Parts: sequence; structure tokens; C-alpha cells
Amino acid sequence: MRKLPILMATAVLAVLASAALARDRFPIEVTVRDVAGEPVESAAVTIRAAGDESLLLEGLTNRRGKFKAELPDFSRTYRIRVSATGLAVFEQSLDLATANLEPGMTAEVGVTLRAPDAKVSYTEGLQAMNAGDSATAEARFREAMELDNRLAEPYLGLGELLRRQKRNPESVAMLEKGAATAVPNLQLFNFLAFQLLQLDRPADALVAADRALALAPADAEALRSRYDALLALERSNEAEATLDQLAAAAPDGDTARLLFNAGAIASNVKDFARARQRLQQALALDPKLHQAHSALAELHIGEQEFEAALAELDKVIAIAPRNFRAIERKVEVLRALTREADAAALEQQLAELRGN
Repeated sequence: MRKLPILMATAVLAVLASAALARDRFPIEVTVRDVAGEPVESAAVTIRAAGDESLLLEGLTNRRGKFKAELPDFSRTYRIRVSATGLAVFEQSLDLATANLEPGMTAEVGVTLRAPDAKVSYTEGLQAMNAGDSATAEARFREAMELDNRLAEPYLGLGELLRRQKRNPESVAMLEKGAATAVPNLQLFNFLAFQLLQLDRPADALVAADRALALAPADAEALRSRYDALLALERSNEAEATLDQLAAAAPDGDTARLLFNAGAIASNVKDFARARQRLQQALALDPKLHQAHSALAELHIGEQEFEAALAELDKVIAIAPRNFRAIERKVEVLRALTREADAAALEQQLAELRGN
């Protein structure tokens, strides 16, 4: 007899192979025990073929905790469900196709049932999701919610599972249910705000972000969602104030890019003072953000501040030596400064650079 491992989730599950006389039979034997190792009598066992609801084997375990049946083959994946009074339901995929079983061998499956526990069900759901067993994951998350609807994590888990399956409206509905039912949870509110923004519901996203900020006023993820929601709602003054909060709370590259974008928006509406402020803030967080140097150079050119523009373009070229557009602009600025010889030399360098 040899042990053939099967993915673990809700209970301890193993498949064993033992010899049988009839070579054209595909027997299965399920043994159900509790965590103390005692057999569980009258546990309801259901086995279905994945993708074929017409194939159904069901029955109760005997006093030794055993249930025996005949499968049509060992070449497919089955789904087993075991339930008993006072114990948590066990449900999981049973991939016999990878167990190297041959006709006439017996697939022996051991299931251990435990007492119901919402946190354990959630953990098992998370393990199943990470292992790619979506059906088990969803069953465990829903079981956890039934056991304790105030626990936020199962709503988060199922929301993420649905998102991975590209069922975003259902994901949002689950997260909204959790936000209304569970103990307030920062991660849940943040995930909900993000998902609502993806569904173009900025007003609702703003509510979720504000609920997150009520729990953690300097949380960067919540501030980013709040900023995006306010921009979408065209509440620019509040968005700008939130961006300042974000810059203080999360002085990183992501925030630098948001500041750069804010500078570009300000420049487009000809608010050049605000544009300079945002671009300089962006560079304070990420000095190698050459796009911000380029944007500052354009502002200086617009004001005919050619020396200042030249300094910014030099910074761009130092960071990105093959930025042809920056080199072309430097040529134009040099000519504006009547430095024709320098401009001609730089044009020659540009031609050689493009030829390489």
C-alpha cells in the first residue's frame, strides 16, 4: 500500500492505493474521523464528478466511520463533501487523475472533521484559494461568514476570489456586505474603495476611503483612493488638500508620480504657479523623475527663462541620455540664447546618437 498525496484544505486528506481482485472496478473507500481520531458514524458523504452533476454518489458512514462506493473511473477530478452533526462541513476537490491509480485498486480517502470555527474556515479558504481550488475556497469563506458574520476576513477573502475570477460587481457586493456587517476593518474598506473606483463609482469609493481614514488617518492607500475619488468627482480643492496629506504620509515614487500628474493638470489649465509647486514636490520625492524636469523646463521656456530651462534639460539628459526630445529642446534653447556654436555641436551629437 502506498500513500498518494492530495492537496490539503479543510481536513486531513490522503489517498491510498490497495490491490483489489477485479481489474475493471474503481472502488473508493472514505473513512471519516474526528480530531481525536474516533470514527464518525452517520456522516453524510457526497461525491460528484467535476463538471458532471448527473454523476452522484451519496450515503452515510457506518459505525467504523467508513463509506464505500464504486466510481466510474479514476481518470477525472471528483468533488467530495462530508458533513456530520456538530462538526464543520468538509468539501474539497479530489484529483484522482494525478494519483496514479489503476483499475482494480481502491482509492482510500481519509477525512478528519473538526468543530466549527470561523477563523479556521477562513484560513482554509485562503489556503485553497492560493492553491487554485476556487470551489473549496468559496465554500470555506461562506462557511466562515455563517459561523461569524462579524469577522471581516472572510468577506475580504471572497471579495478577492471573485475579483480574480473577473466577477467584479459580485466582489464589490460581497465587500459592501462585509462593510455593513463586520467589525470595521481597514483592509476591507481600502479594498472596497479600490474596487468601487474600478467600477466608476467614485462617490461610493469616497465613503469607503473616508471610513478607512477614520480608522487610520494617515493610511496611504486610503488617501490615494480618496484623492482619485475626489478628482473623479471634480472636487479639486479637496483633492489638492488630500494630495498634500498623501505627500506627507507616503513620500515615495508612487506619490511622486501623482504629484507630477497634478503638476501637468495644473499646467494644462494655465495655473503655472501650482504646476511648479507640484513638479518640485515630485522631484523632492524622486529626483530621477526626468519627466518632471522636462515639464519644469517647458514652464521656464514659456516664461523665457532660458538659463533655468537649460539647467532642467541638462538634468533630463543626465538621467536619460537617449531622450532625443530633451536634446532637441536643448538645441532650441541654446539658439534662443544665441549660442549657435553650442547648438550646432549638440545637433551633431544628436545625429550620431541616432545613428547608433
